[in-house]
Amino acid sequence: MYSLDTNLLIRFIMKDVKKQSSQVDAFIAQLVAKNSIARVSTLVCLEIEYLLRKIYQLDKNTIIEIFDALLLKQYLEFDDSVNRAIELYAEINTNFADILIGECEREHHCTVVTFDKKSYRKLDNFIALESGL
Repeated sequence: MYSLDTNLLIRFIMKDVKKQSSQVDAFIAQLVAKNSIARVSTLVCLEIEYLLRKIYQLDKNTIIEIFDALLLKQYLEFDDSVNRAIELYAEINTNFADILIGECEREHHCTVVTFDKKSYRKLDNFIALESGL
C-alpha cells in the first residue's frame, strides 16, 4: 500500500504543473491497473483544504466537491474522520481544521477544549475553556 503526499494530490487535483500532473496520472493508472489502494492521511487532507482555500482561492463549495470526488475514488483510502468532516463542513459554517480535529478526537472519545467560541458553539464535542470541565 502507498500513502500519497499533499503535493502529489494537489497536482492530481489542479493539473497546474503539466509534467508532475502527467506523472501522477501515470502512477494512478498503475494503481488502478494493479487493483491497488493508496492511503490519504488526515494531515494530508488538512493541507489540501488549506492550499485549495488559501493558495488556489477556491470557495468552500468547490473544495467540498473536490473532496467528494476524491472520496469516491476506489483506489484512495481515507480515515472515517475525513468522511465525517467533509459532511459537517458542508452543513455548518466553521473552519475545516476545527471540524477535522473534532472528528479525529471523536474517534478517541475525547472532547476538544478550546478558546475558539465559534467552533465550540457549532461542534458537539468542543467545549470552551471558560465553561470548565
